[in-house]
Amino acid sequence: NEPVDEEAGGSAPQKRPRPTNSNLSEHWSVTSKHEGCYTGGKVLWNQTLGRLGCLCNEEMHVVGLHGKEPPIVVAEEADAILTFAIDPAGENACTSHRSGLMRHYRLDGGKPTMARAWKAHDQVVSDVAFDATGNFVATGCVDKTAKVWDFTGYFCTHNFKGHPSLVSIVRFHPKRLQLVTVADTEIRLFDLKSSTLVGLMKDHLATISSISFGPGSKAGDFQLISGGRDQVVNIWQLDKDKVSLARSVPVFETVE
Repeated sequence: NEPVDEEAGGSAPQKRPRPTNSNLSEHWSVTSKHEGCYTGGKVLWNQTLGRLGCLCNEEMHVVGLHGKEPPIVVAEEADAILTFAIDPAGENACTSHRSGLMRHYRLDGGKPTMARAWKAHDQVVSDVAFDATGNFVATGCVDKTAKVWDFTGYFCTHNFKGHPSLVSIVRFHPKRLQLVTVADTEIRLFDLKSSTLVGLMKDHLATISSISFGPGSKAGDFQLISGGRDQVVNIWQLDKDKVSLARSVPVFETVE
């Protein structure tokens, strides 16, 4: 405390009363908790669930955007999840594990239960994707192949080979029974009805890191947008029996 000059008419400062124990709460409870939900890897949005699927510490988390509900956590002890896919209905998840196994989890009620595990490839599966109906699932593998599976019977319907390196991305066409695969700087479009290669897209000079579908110039048409580490975004026109490069856009930074 500062000294007080009593001769100058000063007065000693008043002490504030200290709070007593009766003013403090003795019992505390958690009303909400915020935790990390992403540590790297694949991220996807499921419109039906209204939730975001992502990888967190070798687990798959399905989290809400507002944090009001607890996340749906899919995990397998001692077998890390490398990548995953969620069907359009938001009822099933398909995961790839470090052991090389694929697993099917049912997400009903927010409590995942494993329905089946199977060996899809001889090596690790690098990407998984459902088609628009949820009846088929595609797998891309380090062994340079891509397979399509009947998700109800867990049997392989197609095995596409010829990729120059590991298949890093697989995606189904939004409307047609066609599969897009990415391996290094190449994109391939396969038709499931004829089991043939429809188009080979080679215009990137470095690894392709992401792809996405968008509406085409005509009603019912679709375009494929590819981004790579060559700092270029390519837009491809996807016709039923052929593909063509519609436009290249330099973005001057790596696209991931």
